Amino acid sequence: MFLVYYDMIKIDIKGKLYAVEGGSGSGKNTLLEALAEKGYKIIRGIPSQNPPENSLLNQESQEILDGARINIHTMKADPLDIFNRYIKIMESQQKEAVDLKKKGMKVFLNRSVISFFAHYSLVGGAKLNEELRKLTEKIYNDFLREINGIIVMEKPIKGVAKEGIAGLQNEESEFINKTVEELNKDKNILYLILNANTMLVSDEVSRIEKFIDGCF
Repeated sequence: MFLVYYDMIKIDIKGKLYAVEGGSGSGKNTLLEALAEKGYKIIRGIPSQNPPENSLLNQESQEILDGARINIHTMKADPLDIFNRYIKIMESQQKEAVDLKKKGMKVFLNRSVISFFAHYSLVGGAKLNEELRKLTEKIYNDFLREINGIIVMEKPIKGVAKEGIAGLQNEESEFINKTVEELNKDKNILYLILNANTMLVSDEVSRIEKFIDGCF
């Protein structure tokens, strides 16, 4: 396949977009750092419960976030404000990833609308107003149209706990895993399962590159 290398980012004449999904503490960040070193473009798909990671959001998303903390606790305490920020950031980040795909890049989205659905479920499905409901539906439909495949980090790494979702990591992972399986069954979206508890990062990257070579 014809490839062009520009500023160490892999550019294909036909761009592709992949989501890297999995519960908190499942090894996504370590994997994505390794993929970035290989020249792939990484875009954060949703706001992080870890504030320093939100520096990776684009300017529009950082303005929407405006210093707010977004995690399971704040979603429960102030669902309207937090989900308003969460969903609009998700829209902006996904749009950035799709735009890069259309420029021919191979892009990895660090979490996606799938994680949003998991978090929404974990807080008991807070009621969204009509604007946010329609926006979420649009983001989801755009995701289905643009995504070329999903990489799933199957389980949290043993001994790793994340403050914003402590005690719910396994439930989060199970929801994500089930959703990806359903998308494969209902929408024929290809996916690859990885487990950071049993694999080296170099092996994960190797399997991903074989996987994306087979995605059309």
